[in-house]
Amino acid sequence: DQSRVRGFTKQKLFSPTREMFTTRLVPFIYKTHPNKSFNLLTTYRQAQTATIARFANYGEPKKVLVLSQETLPEISRTQAFVQMLYAPVNTLDLSLVRGAVYGLKNTLPGVAGLGGIGKVLNVGEKVRNLSVGDLVIPVSPTFGSWRSHAVVDADDLLKLDNTSGVPLEHLSLLSIEPVTAYRLLEDFVKLKSGDVIIQNEAHEGIGSAVLQIANARGIKSINIVRDGPDFSTVSQRLKQYGAHVVVKEGEIGSLKKLIKDLPLPKLALNAGGPSGIDLARALGDGGTLVTYGGYGLYPVKVPASLLIFKNITVQGFLLNRWIKENPREEWTNMLNSLVQLLKSNEPGKGLKHSIRVQKLSNLIKILESPASQEKIVLNLQE
Repeated sequence: DQSRVRGFTKQKLFSPTREMFTTRLVPFIYKTHPNKSFNLLTTYRQAQTATIARFANYGEPKKVLVLSQETLPEISRTQAFVQMLYAPVNTLDLSLVRGAVYGLKNTLPGVAGLGGIGKVLNVGEKVRNLSVGDLVIPVSPTFGSWRSHAVVDADDLLKLDNTSGVPLEHLSLLSIEPVTAYRLLEDFVKLKSGDVIIQNEAHEGIGSAVLQIANARGIKSINIVRDGPDFSTVSQRLKQYGAHVVVKEGEIGSLKKLIKDLPLPKLALNAGGPSGIDLARALGDGGTLVTYGGYGLYPVKVPASLLIFKNITVQGFLLNRWIKENPREEWTNMLNSLVQLLKSNEPGKGLKHSIRVQKLSNLIKILESPASQEKIVLNLQE
């Protein structure tokens, strides 16, 4: 009976002296709830110290991040106690530590990490949207997921359902890059099977998710990636994910020849960089250019001729704004769709990632290592 245990959370469990707790409360709870209740209460007592990736000032992550051991506060009536399980290392996470994310700042000292997955260990007595044992992802833009445990407002968490068969490290990726990709394909142009999109930075996490979600819907993708010695490997990986065309940024002049047999794109997705103008030029009449990133701080320059004669639309997307403006039901529907893609084993109909799991204790070493094409996911319990 979790409701009875929940009643002890603040008013009774933490008010008594240690002697009263160990000699009276625990034996009583153990006698009346010999399995879940006792385990739940002792789990909370044992995990009051958490390992947390902190930064006291903004700066280069490998220089300002430190792992600290901190004592957690008691949960209030509206909070949840969460064991964080896995969290990805995204470009956005590192930019936030640098203080380089427009409109998004942590209260210093901050906790690094935006996305991840955790398990609820305990909840305050007024919490109704979560239960002990639920798998949850953070939905607060400054949650701070790179930590072993957390006491947070329950409203900053969203329960994941129907996740059986999906590895936890893959579920941990959902709340930032796949969510952004989903919204980019959903919110600007009504796309149908057979339509074409074009994007740059396709080798990054959002671009990779975009082309896979698009492919699952029968939408063809033209993908521009940065020049580099590993282009062949990157191109092969993206084509395995469902990319129809992959081209280097430096060879974009050949794009027309490569896409001559495809319909003109209806949607162009710009993550920044020098190829933004090329995306706009590739659009068909009435097409839409959406900018969602600022790689390289390149300005988005669109010639007047494209606006006048091709009637293209230029828009921007910010995930934090979407989070603030949309109800939790929208999150739930979106996450259910993404979980189904993660579950799919049908070729070309799923959402796949190349993942390398690393220990949280190795964080600084990871940040000092060269960039990898694999997505780094932190195991927050090691």
